[in-house]
Parts: sequence; C-alpha cells; structure tokens
Amino acid sequence: MRGYGSGYEGDNFYEPIGAEELPTSSSVPSAAPGFYGFVTEDEPNPACNGAASADQPRSIDPSLLCPRVASAGITDFTFSPGASPSNVNLPRNAGFAGGTYFYPADPMALSSDVTGGDWHLSGTVAGVSGFGLYLNRCKELDASGYAGIEFSLWGHIDAPGALFFFVGTAANQVSDAWIDQHKSNPSVADEPPNVGRCIPIASRYDGTCREARLKLPLTETPTLVRASWQDLTDGCPQGSVDAAEITSIAWYFPEAAAAAYGVDLHIDDLRFSVTLPP
Repeated sequence: MRGYGSGYEGDNFYEPIGAEELPTSSSVPSAAPGFYGFVTEDEPNPACNGAASADQPRSIDPSLLCPRVASAGITDFTFSPGASPSNVNLPRNAGFAGGTYFYPADPMALSSDVTGGDWHLSGTVAGVSGFGLYLNRCKELDASGYAGIEFSLWGHIDAPGALFFFVGTAANQVSDAWIDQHKSNPSVADEPPNVGRCIPIASRYDGTCREARLKLPLTETPTLVRASWQDLTDGCPQGSVDAAEITSIAWYFPEAAAAAYGVDLHIDDLRFSVTLPP
C-alpha cells in the first residue's frame, strides 16, 4: 500500500493510484483523513445540529459514479491459491471493482487472513484500527434498490474494546474542492476528485462531516448481522444513509483509552440486504 497522498482518498473508499494496483494494508497517516479522526467518538457530535454543515450542491463527473448495484452479493471471501493471503479482490459478480483493506500494517497490531474462506481479523488494538472495502475507478455506489447490508460475524473482543460498522455518503464526505482550497501548504498535492458535498464548520477533522455508524454486538458463534440504512446513525450533516450515494463501507475498532485490547473476529458472506431486518 502506498502512503497517504499517493493512494488514499480521505474518508472515501481506498483506491490505489494505478487502477489495477491492489493495496494489502495501510499504516495510519500522520494527518489522518476522514473517519480516522473520530473513531473514538461514540456519542453524536454536538456541533452537528442539522444546520452546522452545509450540503454543498456540486456537479459530478459521471466517471466517478459506479453503475447502479444490480447484484446483492459483495463477497464471500473465497480464497484462490496463489492470491494474497490477507486481502481479497471483489468478484466480478459484485458489479463494481475493488477489494478489501485493513490498517495499521504494524505486525504487532492488526492482521488479516482470508485463507480460511472468511475474513479473519486479529491482533492488538492500541491506536486507530479497522478494515473495509476500497473501489477501483468509480467513487460512489447506488445501492438504493436494497434495504441495507448484511454479513456473518463472530469472534471476541477484549474489554473495553468495541466494533463499529459505518457507511459513508456523499452528503457527509468533505468536498475535495474544499480540501484543496484550505490546504495549509500550497505544495501539497490536490485531493483526488471525490463526490463529497460536505463543508466543515472549521476544519476537515472537526467532526461536522462524518459517516453514519452502528455499534455491533459480537458472539462466539456465527451470527447474521443485518444493518438497514436507517440503523446507521450519528452521521453529520446527514444523520443516516442515503443508499443512492454510498462512498465508504468499513468497520473500525475505537482507539484504546488506556491499555491496548485484543481482537479476534471473522466476517463472511458480505452482501446487500434485499429485505429489512425483522
């Protein structure tokens, strides 16, 4: 994985610079973009009161829009001999090109293993850590034909750790134009084009542009998690998810407030939900 500034899009999906270059893991950037800055905030940001951030209208390059999602399946994490043991590429029937990532890359932190036919994340969480999907080429998914996202989840997280699932949307993503206009150093490369419309109150990391999220329960046996778009809350300025403009799908472990904590979990059969959970 290339470092921040050469292959990462902020709080959107990961996307490598080369369309066919596939990331394997990521170190947390020193100037952590997007959701990285707020993964320890379990409560809604008081600054997000419905009027705190502007939903900035903007024209979108059609090439940034993925074809509308027409197949519920995303990935069942099938491992192909000779492929990366730590990440998978999304299958062709997913309808959009991409794959998985995890962070940080420190061998003493989080590790990823897909050789067992599911996604096994394990290790020790001290700083911001997580995993998710990246897209190749396009930047926004239209999954409005589906009710949410579902997957099998099982494992264990030591106290006081937790696991959150989030889905970002264009309304909550900081506009690349705003980021470019507020660079602290003109020599810094421009932000890659995105579909974001959110204009922060003060800074990119002030919490007024953030993804909707859901804290997940975890059991030792495989359990179906069915998260409807409405289940994901505390986004800003848009409280929940507009499934027609999805820009990120990921999970994170909150940073340890004191001692580091252990994690050992599995995810399988990731797909869009056809029906709402009961």
